[in-house]
Amino acid sequence: MADDWRKLVASVSQETDSEKLRALLDELIRALGQEQKRVREEIEERIRRHVREMEKKGLDPSIP
Repeated sequence: MADDWRKLVASVSQETDSEKLRALLDELIRALGQEQKRVREEIEERIRRHVREMEKKGLDPSIP
């Protein structure tokens, strides 16, 4: 994913056509939103998994 970001940023930084620049920036913003969503979902899944594991052990998952 990092290489994709680098390529996209490099494209934006070298572009002089304002229409293409706007399109590349829109793509960058969209990709950032997707990455944030993926990370958020991954964190939520880890929390759910942790709660399930704690409950299986008979422990209260709300107590750190």
